[in-house]
Amino acid sequence: MGSTERQIGTDGDLPAGSGRRVRSRRRIIWIVLSVSYLIGYFHRVSPAVIVDKLFSQFNIEAAAVVGIMAAIYFYVYFLMQIPTGVLTDIFGPRKVVVWGMTVAALGTVWFGLAGSAAGLFAGRFLVGLGVSVIFVSVMRVYSTWFRPHEFGTVLGLTVSTGNLGGILAAAPLAALVDALGWRGSFVLVGLITMLMAGLSWLVVRDDPRDVVVSGRGREGTERTGAMSRQEMLTALAGIVRNRHLWLALAGSFSIYGPFMALVGVWGVPFLMQVYGLGRTEAASVMMAASVGVMVGCFSLGLISDRTGSRKKPFIAFALGNVLVWAALTWWNGGMPPLAAMPALYFFLGVFGNTGMLTPIMIREYNPPRFAGLASGLGNMGGFVGSAFMQPFFGFLLDRKWSGAVAGGVKFYSLDAYQYAFGICFVFGCLAVLAASLLRESLGGDSGEAGVKDPV
Repeated sequence: MGSTERQIGTDGDLPAGSGRRVRSRRRIIWIVLSVSYLIGYFHRVSPAVIVDKLFSQFNIEAAAVVGIMAAIYFYVYFLMQIPTGVLTDIFGPRKVVVWGMTVAALGTVWFGLAGSAAGLFAGRFLVGLGVSVIFVSVMRVYSTWFRPHEFGTVLGLTVSTGNLGGILAAAPLAALVDALGWRGSFVLVGLITMLMAGLSWLVVRDDPRDVVVSGRGREGTERTGAMSRQEMLTALAGIVRNRHLWLALAGSFSIYGPFMALVGVWGVPFLMQVYGLGRTEAASVMMAASVGVMVGCFSLGLISDRTGSRKKPFIAFALGNVLVWAALTWWNGGMPPLAAMPALYFFLGVFGNTGMLTPIMIREYNPPRFAGLASGLGNMGGFVGSAFMQPFFGFLLDRKWSGAVAGGVKFYSLDAYQYAFGICFVFGCLAVLAASLLRESLGGDSGEAGVKDPV
């Protein structure tokens, strides 16, 4: 039996001769799940391109209101991580992905057709609810389709590919908005999202044996009710008691939150107001951050797998994040040369998703049986940070607002942005501290592993 047949899967070997079929199928599954994640990332940052349109069309006065609207995605996202982990462990990730993409499609169309600010909030809520289940489900699928030493690399590649959504949500979305209007653009994205829900149902399978072993009825008999309530509570209590969970969450909170505040909402307005760029030009500069994310996530996953360490790359990338925020805050009085901005945004993207390692580490601290629950808990930090930082960044801008208005939109000075960037630098320093206190998770040296498997 080949190595693929012996090692893929968590509770048994595959039949002889099935390795090639498994490898072929998992490539297709990877493509479908990566595109689904891409759509979710598109929604994270898409408000940045239409901020001024929302201000003017819906008569929004406070920057924090737009920040809260954008951050609803993250509020519901982090609240859904534990339920998502439970759902994937019980029902299987394939069904959860299909449900999630369907809800996200409906929310996107609702957002595009909204006739009031309340409608925007409702649509954004449904989008966040739908895409909130994708990443944990992806990790759950990969835990059975890929070997442990492949996990960081393939997950990093998925996040990198998914971050094409950030590129699509920059200059391409700005051009689409110019052509179809922001409403038509989001309705179109909603239809594409529904298409991906259908493809997920047709292509994705929870386990290689669902493909190569027929007639076992795995999805109907082995998974539903697999864990009792007591087992689930025992697992949750054990994971939560591990102090390294909280250190890892603090690190991802402090890196990803400020990153998404800039890239998801305020980065384009900053370039337009401080540097005088047009929307499309500013969005083009912002695309460098998404390119950086693609490079950074793949590199981070590959480095952590090749070096056999999660902690050391975490610290190194967290330090890089601090250096970029320092440059944005103090270089040339808080206004770095325009020619340098694409490079700064690129490196902010490289280091801004360092928290990608957090759910991997938490998963490795705990038994494979609880992979969904552990990954869900580990994935919360960055989204709590984003939910907090997007409106908080707007609050910081409002504190330094001089009262200037341009075209019915608040105009923020360089001093206001520099003040907000300085706070982001402080959060970055906290992330370095938290990462330095983490214990290594890869290779069995997890120290205070979360929960012992009770069965």
